[in-house]
Amino acid sequence: MPMKRTGLRPPLIARYVSQTEMSDEIELDDSCVVIERDDHSIVLRLCPAYVHHWDRVDGAWVGEGRCQAAELTLNDGATECDIEGIREVSDGWLEVGDKRYENMLPVPLSILGAARGRLELVGAPRLNSARGGL
Repeated sequence: MPMKRTGLRPPLIARYVSQTEMSDEIELDDSCVVIERDDHSIVLRLCPAYVHHWDRVDGAWVGEGRCQAAELTLNDGATECDIEGIREVSDGWLEVGDKRYENMLPVPLSILGAARGRLELVGAPRLNSARGGL
């Protein structure tokens, strides 16, 4: 994976952020993932996630990219296959209700409700999640 990143930061913490002041988005296709499961959830540990950070400066958006750890938990989630180890993500999407996120996930993202999604992984089968809540 090309190293265009600027360094690792602590994990993202969901909090209220005004979209007029800043915007962060995780770009899935420049991230790596480890998939962990327990009896009740699937945790996608992005290690690292490539995060685009945008600030509003003099009426224009100014951005930078960085790497940091992040995770997405699918409560009551199910997948079609087991995938071991760290995998590079080549593409993906997440759908919650009538909202679909293509390759870019807003941060923070805290949604309750049924979700489904797909991660295209390099050197591994795609990961599909057909049910569950975020």
